[in-house]
Amino acid sequence: TRVQVYFMEHVKYFNNVCDLLYKSRNGRFYSDNHEKFTFFTKAAIETLKKLYWIPDYIICNSWQTSMLPQLFDTFYKDEFKNTKIVYMIHDINDFYNYENTFYKKIGLDPQKNKEKQNNIINGIKYSDYVYAFNDTDDTVGSYMKKANVKAALKNKKYRLIDYSPNMDASKRIEVYNTILEDLKKT
Repeated sequence: TRVQVYFMEHVKYFNNVCDLLYKSRNGRFYSDNHEKFTFFTKAAIETLKKLYWIPDYIICNSWQTSMLPQLFDTFYKDEFKNTKIVYMIHDINDFYNYENTFYKKIGLDPQKNKEKQNNIINGIKYSDYVYAFNDTDDTVGSYMKKANVKAALKNKKYRLIDYSPNMDASKRIEVYNTILEDLKKT
C-alpha cells in the first residue's frame, strides 16, 4: 500500500532522547514528559490543518495524549466540527496529573481549588467517546467507579472493556472490532 508517513522533530524535546522515550537509562522518568507529549498532540492537530485533512475520529491513548481532548475542544473544535474525539484509558498513574502552571502556560484554564489537574477527568470531560481497558487486577475498572470519574462520564458514550496485553491476538482483534463497530454506529 501507499501510506504517507510524517515525522516530527523538536530539538528540545526529542533530540537527546535515548531508546527509552519516557525515561532515561537510569530509570528516571523525564520531568518534561507532559510538555513533550502536549507538544506532540498540538503538532499532530496543526499538521491536520496544514494538510487540509479533517478526520472523522482522533483517538487519544492513555496519559501521553490526555491533553488532546481539552486542547482540541478549546482551540480547534470550530475548525473540525465533525471530528469526534475517542479517549482510551489503559492505565492509572501519576502521569495524568499536570501542574496548574503548565495549563496556564499553554492557554488553558485550570480547575480552581486544585494544585494539579487530573487529565483522566479532563480527557473524559472533553471527549465524545471513552473506552477504558480494564486490566486483570481491576485497577482501571475500580478507578472508573470513583464518584468524580462517574460524574465526568455522565452523558458520555462509554465502555469498560476487559483487556489484557497477554490476551491472544484473536481476542485482542475482537476487542478492536467491537470498538470499530461502536464507532460505525455513530
